Amino acid sequence: MRRVLDLAWLALLVFMAATWQFMPDLVGAPQQAMPRDQHMAVMLAVAVFGVWLTTRGALLVARLAPGLVNLPCRDHWLAPERREQTLADLGDRLAVLGLGLVLLFAGLHYRALQAAQPSWPQVPDIAWTAGGVALGLIFALWLLALMRRFGRLAPVTTPRPVRRSSRSRDLVWREVQPVWPLLVVLLPIGVGVGLGLFFRKADDHEAWLLTALPLLLTAALGRMVTEVHGDRLTWRFGWLPWPRWQVDLDEIVTAEPARSRWIEGWGIHVTSDGRLYNASGTQAVRLTLRDGRRLRLGTGEPRELLQLLKSRIAGD
Repeated sequence: MRRVLDLAWLALLVFMAATWQFMPDLVGAPQQAMPRDQHMAVMLAVAVFGVWLTTRGALLVARLAPGLVNLPCRDHWLAPERREQTLADLGDRLAVLGLGLVLLFAGLHYRALQAAQPSWPQVPDIAWTAGGVALGLIFALWLLALMRRFGRLAPVTTPRPVRRSSRSRDLVWREVQPVWPLLVVLLPIGVGVGLGLFFRKADDHEAWLLTALPLLLTAALGRMVTEVHGDRLTWRFGWLPWPRWQVDLDEIVTAEPARSRWIEGWGIHVTSDGRLYNASGTQAVRLTLRDGRRLRLGTGEPRELLQLLKSRIAGD
């Protein structure tokens, strides 16, 4: 997740630097307007230091001055024997918050751009409002997940077994699950609308935007790939190499059949039963890890996946 944040953060800075020349000479409300160069300097500074302070800066404070961190059960989670694991988990969670800030800054910048460039694709006011509400809800869910993760003491864990030298990283099993609503509905509609606008000689920006968005969504979310290797379990969405998640087989305590509710939907969700990664259907496998975390992986072949995991957890 941190790598995704770094790429999105870099893309934001490049986007802002490449489009500053299209900004009006004065930016903002008439009574509070500031020169373009001054506005861009402030926005770049906020984008750089705001994201850094929220992610890497917060982790630096947690590492150097744990007493300044406002974290539930702080003394327990930041004790020397747990600090590194806590900081690793906290870093991934702060990366999600950083991505939200990147989207916020990108939206604010584009809104100023579209006001100065009427020929560019215009996002309606209702869409900006909906986006703000969505970011607010995501932040609330993020905060609830943080409180739930660190609001209780770590469970007593069993000793970690010695990694078996006979295990390799060779691929043992692989499942690819298409996200059919995206492939069958969104992609054809998006490409069809974009091509229709293109052949009607509509605004080029609008045509490219409506064609590119479903293609990008499909590349990022169009399928779920789950793989079992000799020493680990990995899964990812789309055709991009990231984001990718993995769990060492030695970290798995139990694997059992489970189901997801239709209301939980598809994609990546934080639920009361841990994180859910699902592409289609309601069948899943629930994993319990040695650090107490639980997660569910959607699968169309739960028996095969469970059989492989149980045999390798047992050391066969």
